[in-house]
Amino acid sequence: MTFDVDGIWKGTLPKKAVLFQGFGETESRFLVVNEHYVVFAYPETDRVRVLFQEAGVDPSAVFLLGSCATATYAEAAQRGYFPALGPARQPR
Repeated sequence: MTFDVDGIWKGTLPKKAVLFQGFGETESRFLVVNEHYVVFAYPETDRVRVLFQEAGVDPSAVFLLGSCATATYAEAAQRGYFPALGPARQPR
């Protein structure tokens, strides 16, 4: 899935990022087109990044989706994520 990045709290991300959800994840979440999410993601392994690179995707923009805490903006506000995260920074 390719996402437009509106803001980041940790690390460095481009304006577009590819989020990879592992196969067979027990807590997979279905994401809806045009919905805004707060996503907790981690750099993908080098092995997986090479596969994306071979497909023409910038490997520095490939991340593994941390599905447990991923939430819509409304859910994130309700759970109190934003005060804990602080202000977001712009992507590169």
